[in-house]
Amino acid sequence: MPREGFQTEAPCNDCVKCDATRAITNFPLGLANMPGLKNLYDSVEEPISMYFTSPIQTVAPQFIDTNGMIYNNSLLLGQTPDVTTKSSLRYNNTSYNLYSVQISLSTHTSWILPTPAENVNKEDLIVTFYTTSPTTTHKYIIIVIPLLRKGTAKNPLYLTGLNNATSSGPFILSDCFPEKTSQFALYSSCIDGYTQHKTPINVYIFVSVVGKDVTTDLMNTLSSNNMRFKVPFLPFMSTSSRLKTILQNSEFTSYVQSTTHLLDYEYVSTVYGNKEIDKRTDTDSSYQCVPLDPDNDIVDGKLEIDITNGTVLTNVLAERDAARAASGPVEKTEEQKKKIGERIGYVTGVIFGSLLLFAAIYFFGKQLGWMSPRVAEPAAAAAAATTAATTGARTYMSQLPTLGIAAVLCIATGIGGYFIGLTH
Repeated sequence: MPREGFQTEAPCNDCVKCDATRAITNFPLGLANMPGLKNLYDSVEEPISMYFTSPIQTVAPQFIDTNGMIYNNSLLLGQTPDVTTKSSLRYNNTSYNLYSVQISLSTHTSWILPTPAENVNKEDLIVTFYTTSPTTTHKYIIIVIPLLRKGTAKNPLYLTGLNNATSSGPFILSDCFPEKTSQFALYSSCIDGYTQHKTPINVYIFVSVVGKDVTTDLMNTLSSNNMRFKVPFLPFMSTSSRLKTILQNSEFTSYVQSTTHLLDYEYVSTVYGNKEIDKRTDTDSSYQCVPLDPDNDIVDGKLEIDITNGTVLTNVLAERDAARAASGPVEKTEEQKKKIGERIGYVTGVIFGSLLLFAAIYFFGKQLGWMSPRVAEPAAAAAAATTAATTGARTYMSQLPTLGIAAVLCIATGIGGYFIGLTH
């Protein structure tokens, strides 16, 4: 009998399956009994974050079917798309739009801390996002919020609105999420192709490992009135999908990551300086062998190879030099000419200015007697020296026009040097 909540599937002989070497090829993923689960989460923690926007709805959300579906982008029955469809997120430099919101049967009970949680986690809130970006390999993101039944709890208004269409808001989808610094686990899964999606679909799954407290009374009320919560209805899964893949302890650190800042975008962008951070993942194709010529590819003890594409930089430089030689002299830009002219003008002005200053000091020193050694003189000699100084001062004043001409020549020389630089 087909699993309730999944697409029915006709035989498909040309559908593509996921790589058989992948450990995770389905949704949801179960965990084997793992003592010290909290320590395992901490050991794979990364500063992973996403930018999530959830606008305020003034009208209470309502179920659109009897299977727990609250919003479905492909149906839009009883929706307010001008509000609801604005929910979106950005992750790994890719924008995702809201696809569906639903309450389903529990999917990741074994992930919840503290364990066991089987008695309190009967339902999950499943929020699915999708992207049409051609550059990303993961077209869907699923956020799983385990709903934990408690005797007393502060129920999110978004969920209470499901029980009372006339209740007062605001109704915000993100209110159903746990606190910003709560821990999430992340894994990537590949879903086999089937009739409607013949190629495999890669999916990111984020699971809140602390869940969201809700009252037992609310969940009992929501599940009444002919409401039957079922397994998640996802657009990329079919009836042939296996119920669950179980991840063993030895595989955990290879396929699971965790973060305590998934919803704390501001913190991650401030502390790490990158608004969208994810753990680096490399495949064998990320590395390649590059032939190395020690004589040409090592310059001054440095390896001259571009590691991003394996290009030997010495070859690139040689090709550049050859292209320059073939094209002949390169005409300088106006900005380059201006800078060269300025530098030549500065240097020329400094040289001639220095020579002029030296000549002036020497000339006036001779006229005023500064350049002659001084010895003790009798009174008559001192009077003669004073007369000579006076005569020298008068000579100095008579030379001012000559000095002015020399200064003008110096300035003109500097300006001439500037324009000479512009033409070269």
